[in-house]
Amino acid sequence: MPEEIQEGVEEVVETSETPETPKREDKRLKSLSEKVELTSKERDTYKAEAEKASREASFYKDFSGMISKYPNATAHQDKIREKVMRGYTVEDATAAVWVTEGKFQATLPPRENPAGGSSVNQPPKVKSMSEMSQAERLEALKEAERAGQIWLS
Repeated sequence: MPEEIQEGVEEVVETSETPETPKREDKRLKSLSEKVELTSKERDTYKAEAEKASREASFYKDFSGMISKYPNATAHQDKIREKVMRGYTVEDATAAVWVTEGKFQATLPPRENPAGGSSVNQPPKVKSMSEMSQAERLEALKEAERAGQIWLS
């Protein structure tokens, strides 16, 4: 009988140690998973900060061009910047802010003079056959053939 008691006590001692004590591997896995989550969160925050910085740089770069198009845009620069940070383009944000303020007036681009600048437009001078040299007549003949005006065989 004492042998049976001895064996029973050894079984109780072995089973009481293993189930409740955390294993070293479990601690290591938990530690690594926490590091992965932390790294992922840091990466996401860095991406968000980089995107925000990119939008802000884009705003300042493009806003100077908007000032020439809309001279009074500087009075609403903060509101325009907020819209750009939300994803609008600078021009769309400017128009949106001006429409909500009731100050938007569509400006037509200045009309250009279709007649041209200071140079005089003259039609090309056409020479008669008697004024052309033999090389010029040959070139005119080839040009007419290329244009499909005549067919030579």
